[in-house]
Amino acid sequence: MRMLAAVAAACIGLSMSSCATYNFPVEGTVTDSSTGKPLAGAFVVAKWIRYGSTPYGSRTTCPGLEVVQADANGRYRIPEGKVYLSTEVVRNVFPYFPGYETDYAAERSDSRLVMKPFLGTDKSRVESFRTYRSLIGCGPGDHYVRQLLPLFRAIDGELASLQSPGIDSFETSLRRMEKLF
Repeated sequence: MRMLAAVAAACIGLSMSSCATYNFPVEGTVTDSSTGKPLAGAFVVAKWIRYGSTPYGSRTTCPGLEVVQADANGRYRIPEGKVYLSTEVVRNVFPYFPGYETDYAAERSDSRLVMKPFLGTDKSRVESFRTYRSLIGCGPGDHYVRQLLPLFRAIDGELASLQSPGIDSFETSLRRMEKLF
């Protein structure tokens, strides 16, 4: 019986320690990979994702979201998460800066985000915004709207400069979702 209790305690301790790393604050920088210069004002998104399954299939939810902006030196701080953690929860951290995309070839981490100028077509740029539109599913709630509104307005500013007819603005989509709840 003691052995079983010890094994259970060890498993609980391991699972909690492996998950707890996703709730601590993160400080870092956003830089241009070609120049090494900071991207002042870049948005940094921390999205907590819970993976799970039901008898009907898999289910992914977004139990937490934080959106911050980098300062003049490209530095940012994501506050401690307020997410109930389990082994199925992960935190993804990714940036947005008008005219840039994440440079996946560069060494990066949650505390070192590296971007490069976007060189694709207007159509591929619009398609690249899907990741950000999916953030609407992290709501509802005033907190999420306040978090997303500045980011979505920046994306809408970039969308206005692209040849993208018939695309709803991000703010319009957010407001539509807000009215549902």
